Amino acid sequence: MTQGGEIAEQIRRALINDAEFQADLIERNYRFAHQRSISLAAFAYRPLDARSACVGVVTSEASTHDISAYRDLGAPLLLMEVGGQFDLWRVGSSPDRDAKID
Repeated sequence: MTQGGEIAEQIRRALINDAEFQADLIERNYRFAHQRSISLAAFAYRPLDARSACVGVVTSEASTHDISAYRDLGAPLLLMEVGGQFDLWRVGSSPDRDAKID
């Protein structure tokens, strides 16, 4: 497993064990919006789509680290790996409404 894959798996376990997400509502390498993908996505309920997306996780393996590329996922929160650490972002309805959460 790659480093990004290992990190995504650790976050998956934390979402299940600590945040009490159901395992079947978390998808690795989730595809959305015409074949875009994200390392990990967690959902509140089925169907697994923009209406139920809660959290997206972007690891170092991602093809882009541009917040806008993940807006169509529909998750209001995005964890983005930067230099081996994660930044938490609030994803707004437009780029000017995105905000890094300290």
